[in-house]
Amino acid sequence: MKHFPVVRRFLAGGAAALTVLVAGACEDAPEFGVGLQGRGTILLQAFYDYDGQQGASGADAAAPGLRFEVLLPGSNTAVASAVTNQSGLAELALIPTGSYALPVDPDYLADTLQLAW
Repeated sequence: MKHFPVVRRFLAGGAAALTVLVAGACEDAPEFGVGLQGRGTILLQAFYDYDGQQGASGADAAAPGLRFEVLLPGSNTAVASAVTNQSGLAELALIPTGSYALPVDPDYLADTLQLAW
């Protein structure tokens, strides 16, 4: 499973940050290697990071109802889309192996972006 950077943006007033954790897995293929074949899954967890620990904890709140799309590079063509559930979780499944963009809608976020690795 490959873990991607955590995207964080502070909400107005700096009270909390919306955090999106992204993990990807390639099905029917080795975890490491070149020329992976098959289809993959991207798992998302979106939450308001009230304690600033960059990971979900009991102090944080889920962010339900956020729509995410996996796009072909350089285009607005969606390969898959999902909406976070009441727990802030979403799964984008059966994505052909390749390179894609996973943009975060700026309407979900405030004006200060911070990336956590």
